[in-house]
Amino acid sequence: MNNRRIFIGLQHFAEGEGDGGTSANVPDNQTSDNGGDAQDNASQKPTFDDMLKDKDMQSEFDKRVSKALETAKTKWQKDADEKLSEAKKLEKMNAEQKAEYQRKQTEEKLAKREAEVTRRELMAEAKVQLADKGLPVGLAKRR
Repeated sequence: MNNRRIFIGLQHFAEGEGDGGTSANVPDNQTSDNGGDAQDNASQKPTFDDMLKDKDMQSEFDKRVSKALETAKTKWQKDADEKLSEAKKLEKMNAEQKAEYQRKQTEEKLAKREAEVTRRELMAEAKVQLADKGLPVGLAKRR
């Protein structure tokens, strides 16, 4: 990973002072020499690894990662339990019951898709009406 940063003195150009833009022609793999400004800017923004050297930051990071992992594990476990439950249910059914069950599942998925499409269409229509009346489109809130 390339951690080198390129600093171009854009403010330098905005104020109308300077050398007429020679520092803008610095190649992508080189940094410009701003008299130490590049190192000053780099030292002002610590890297992620530098921040994790602080024990409080490391502790907070560990807590957040642990919470995210626990949430993901809970979701994965719930999904696995649902699939296992459905597999057991299907195992107990005969061919006719399986076909009926799968038909119902397909109908439910289709109904959800239709509801989503209808919601999007209504939202778009509401935004058009708001825009026509000169009102902010943001009034049409999504839930």
